[in-house]
Amino acid sequence: MNYRYQEHLPIFQMREEIVNSIRSNQVTIVAGETGSGKTTQLPLFCLEAGRGRGGRIGCTQPRRIAALSLAGFLGSQFTVPGQVGYKIRFREDLAPDAKIKFMTDGILLAEIAGDPLLKKYDTIIIDEAHERSINVDFLLGCMRKILPRRPDLCLIISSATIDTKLFSRAFHNARVISVSGRLFPVEIRYKPVIELWKGESMDSYIEGVVTSVQEIIASGEDGDILVFLPTIDDTTETLNRLRHIAGQTCTVLPLHSRISPVLQQKIFQPSSQRRIIAATNIAETSITVPGIRFVIDSGLARLLRYEPMAGFSRMPIEKISKASADQRAGRCGRVQDGICIRLYSEQDYMSRPSFTTPELRRANLSGVILKMLSLGFGDAARFPFLQHPVPKAVHDGYRQLKELGAIDKKYRLTQLGRKMALLPVDPRLSRILLSAKEFGAGKEILAIASALSVEDPMCSAEDSSANSSPKAFRNHESDFLSYLNLWNALQKNLNGKKLSTSVLKRFCSEYGLLPLYIREWYDAHNQLERICRSVQGFFYRKTAEASSEQIHKSLLSGLRDGIAFRVDNGLYHGINGEIRVFPASSLFRKNFPWVLFAEVVETSKVYGRIAAVIKPRWIEEIFRDQCSYTSHDPWFDAQSGTVKAYQEVSFKGLSLVHNRIVDLSVRDRKLAHGFFIREALVKELAGLNYRFLRKNRDLLDRISEIEHKIRKKLIHNDLDRESFYEEKLPDVLSIKDLNNAINNQGSDAFLMLKPGDLSIETLPDLSGQYPDSLTICDQVLPVSYRFNPEDPQDGATVVIDGEVYRSVPLFYWQWLLPVFNENRVERVLSSISDKLLHRGLSVADAAGILLDKLTVAEGPYLDTLCRLVRETFSLQITPDQALRCIPEYLWLNVIVKDHSGVIKTTFRPPLSNPSIDHPGCRKRGRIWGGVCSELEKDFDGVLDDASFLKPFPVKPSGSLVPVYLVPALCREDHKISVKTFFSGHFAQSAHCDALTHLLEQHLAEKLAWEMESFRVPQPLVYRYKEICSEQELDDAAGRIFTGQVLSIQPDLPDNQETFCNLLGKAEKRIPSASLRTIEILERIITELDKCMSLLKKRAGKYKDAVKYEEFLLLINEYVDALFTEDNPAGFIERLPSYLGCLAGRIDMGYLEPVKYRDLSGKVSLFSGRIRELFTRDNLVPFERRSLWELKILLEEIIILRFSTNSAKNRISANEQILAERLGQWNPLS
Repeated sequence: MNYRYQEHLPIFQMREEIVNSIRSNQVTIVAGETGSGKTTQLPLFCLEAGRGRGGRIGCTQPRRIAALSLAGFLGSQFTVPGQVGYKIRFREDLAPDAKIKFMTDGILLAEIAGDPLLKKYDTIIIDEAHERSINVDFLLGCMRKILPRRPDLCLIISSATIDTKLFSRAFHNARVISVSGRLFPVEIRYKPVIELWKGESMDSYIEGVVTSVQEIIASGEDGDILVFLPTIDDTTETLNRLRHIAGQTCTVLPLHSRISPVLQQKIFQPSSQRRIIAATNIAETSITVPGIRFVIDSGLARLLRYEPMAGFSRMPIEKISKASADQRAGRCGRVQDGICIRLYSEQDYMSRPSFTTPELRRANLSGVILKMLSLGFGDAARFPFLQHPVPKAVHDGYRQLKELGAIDKKYRLTQLGRKMALLPVDPRLSRILLSAKEFGAGKEILAIASALSVEDPMCSAEDSSANSSPKAFRNHESDFLSYLNLWNALQKNLNGKKLSTSVLKRFCSEYGLLPLYIREWYDAHNQLERICRSVQGFFYRKTAEASSEQIHKSLLSGLRDGIAFRVDNGLYHGINGEIRVFPASSLFRKNFPWVLFAEVVETSKVYGRIAAVIKPRWIEEIFRDQCSYTSHDPWFDAQSGTVKAYQEVSFKGLSLVHNRIVDLSVRDRKLAHGFFIREALVKELAGLNYRFLRKNRDLLDRISEIEHKIRKKLIHNDLDRESFYEEKLPDVLSIKDLNNAINNQGSDAFLMLKPGDLSIETLPDLSGQYPDSLTICDQVLPVSYRFNPEDPQDGATVVIDGEVYRSVPLFYWQWLLPVFNENRVERVLSSISDKLLHRGLSVADAAGILLDKLTVAEGPYLDTLCRLVRETFSLQITPDQALRCIPEYLWLNVIVKDHSGVIKTTFRPPLSNPSIDHPGCRKRGRIWGGVCSELEKDFDGVLDDASFLKPFPVKPSGSLVPVYLVPALCREDHKISVKTFFSGHFAQSAHCDALTHLLEQHLAEKLAWEMESFRVPQPLVYRYKEICSEQELDDAAGRIFTGQVLSIQPDLPDNQETFCNLLGKAEKRIPSASLRTIEILERIITELDKCMSLLKKRAGKYKDAVKYEEFLLLINEYVDALFTEDNPAGFIERLPSYLGCLAGRIDMGYLEPVKYRDLSGKVSLFSGRIRELFTRDNLVPFERRSLWELKILLEEIIILRFSTNSAKNRISANEQILAERLGQWNPLS
């Protein structure tokens, strides 16, 4: 035997049992506590059991540092050199005849790819299996597949703490041998952090460590102290505080992955002083620190957990499992009794899980899946892992590989995937390396990718005293380029030579770098370079150096999950949420729109590590097939003749492009085709330069005119036209395509629409029912039609100028358009259809009867219609009731424009009135001169025309309803002539005024003689002194005198004979006129005094100032009327009666106010209207006479209303007459 055992180790006591198990079992599980000697003695036990003859004994380690140190130590136990070797990534020291080979578990996995049955080995020892790393679980799964096919292959699973049942069942109830690791007992002390501070609130484990160390030092007990902390920063902070406490009496050392080799050696070297070592969980299993008596366990560790749903890794500080806690406690008690101080309670310890969650269930599985697929192991979900990974993680792994292009939709390796599997790096890095060839950045990416595949080479050593730091190599816009700067500096120092220890030490010393990390980087680069040289054209480039764009595009291809855009200062939004730039990055506290992170990790916050500035267009260029393209708000661009749209481009939810204008036909031909048809052709945005579009527009305009006239949609939408064009032009997406289609057909006739193409059989001729113009006395007035109930111009609209407006009576516009008249009659009769049925008439029959009678415009349409209904069918219906039955569109809308086209007013009689002055129906306008020429003439003083005051129908044009014109004498500027009027009422007023003037001319001399001797008696003058002067009274008396003589009876003379009779009667009234005048004046003053006395009496009692002012105003109006010059005799004669009625109104106003208000309501409206008309300027004599006649009619209505025995129908008839006559005036007046 040419090797030595370590007989003092606990495992040596189990030597015989283990050797026998190896000889008799294919699988042996050795569960030994930390420090039992499993790692160093098991390979020797295998040799003793006869293994190592049919192949090497392979021993895997989870970490390279362990493989190196173990190979060195175990090799020193052999008397013959070269029996033990090692192979780790980038480094190998293995003699051809070596029996034992230490290696990382990753190396063994890589060898399975070329040696699926591991024929080079006859024994495999998987050490530290309790760590349950991905590689360990993968190896165990591989061994479960290999062992049945290699019965001669022996497997030994070694672990400090292990779920023995799980491992044993996985290998057919394999034998389990437990080995104690302690030589001395270990006391467990539970000192929760809060208890160390005597109940005060304190949750800092660092404070707990410092307090515990102080207590150990104060106790005077010897022994080194090993402290377990969760993070490297924690170890640094703790050591800084402990140095102040321990002073020169203790050696304070860190233990973690970033310490320099010098510090590593100090940890394993004996020391005369107490050592205090602050370590991460690296000291839990991988490295055994000698001489430890005290362990202070924070109970915490930072574990990497990949979150498939979030898409990034989390590195939370978590409570360790019971197994890990026991491992830490086992680090003491090796040389003497040990003490483990746990900074948490025993209850907390008991509540923790038994074992740490396997890495396979908390890591990114894309690399494992790629490796499995390349080895032909099939679906990861069916692989014989000890514990199956989380399904979501498996699915996410496949998703990542698919996005990287490594697998297809059926989860089969692609050509690219096979190449990626050959590279011993993470799939993302392998994708980056292969993309570098495409972008001509192979050399640069090789340096960057190799840096990303190892521990951060930019990391500075803690014990560095260098003048410079890695910051000297920083690129301010890319951490990736910082690696490249560092690499180029290293290569410059090498000057084309290999990396020697002296050069490495000098270079790292100068910049404060860790030699181990730089060596790993260098070795990784060499390994990847050898592999990449087999890729044809990998190092080919057109330029000496790759640009930043080429480099970062290569990086983008594999780091897509690290893309993010800025949303706030220092805050970015990535594919899976918010990300902050890691403080160590050169981009920290800088704000760039878009960045790329090599890794996204959650610690206290979600951080992106190793960042670079990128441009969104690079993302689109690289991931074009994975980008989401959405087009919105398309439009037809007449200038280019194509359909354009705004395009949004996003990648995994990140908006890359906003509102980019694109040709829609490139992205979506179907949508572009439909939109071109709708916009360019149906909506005619292509312009009317095309003959077929002009022809089609003419047809559509004709149809639209018909629709507006008949108020019915013939074309309900554009679908018929769209279908027509789509059928004729199936592949046309632009104007260019349209021109080609027309050229191919020879003309555009095939694109011309016919009514049948629009689902219309024939187009009706409506010119008779719905004329496009009206002609009134040679004035052609355009008429338009609109079918839109929401539009103020719904229905028919005629446009007229100011002269036509002033010349045509407002009521005549109600009679135009016969088709409207028919509809109105039917709707009004429908409201009384029940009453018509009682008379044996249908609505249609009754409408026919009325339409035969509605042949001449006699006045307001509804007044005439209601009168005919009353006369024809003996049915009562008021104009207001009839108006409510007729929709607004059945009344002609009139627009009045001035000579410059400005709209002066718009009205729709009888629904609305114009806003500018109109002469009403008083006299015909100038434009009617032609049709009235036979009726109008100068008056020669002889009434020999039998047509006076007889309505005469006049047609303003051949197609319009005739309107009645009434000839009568008219006095204008003291000249009398024959004129025509639209209203019989105005004609009578004018005729009466002219006759009165003629009588006055004939009797002027006799009247003057008689009035010369007429005087008002003084007593009567005295009674009037309170309201007028004596002269005013004389003037009023003279008017009354003349009025008594010239009074004309209701039947006006219309020929010379009747006029002579009238003249004779007037002459006979001259002698009695004086007495009659005095009598009227006496009656007036008497009634006036009564009214004033009664008003004062009631006002004094009831104290109603408003009512007093109201009645006083009425009294004053009557007084004013008495002294008005043109007051007719008929009003003066009835004035006493009006005053008598006023007295009764005063009484009722005070004694029965409610009844008074009810009776006065309508009267006030009429009174206000007449009062308003009297204020008009430029009223001619016959117009004032007409107003006085209306005033008399109103006063008679008032007497009837306030009389107790008046018939209601009589009141209603008079009010209707008054309303009709008022309507013949300008509505504004």
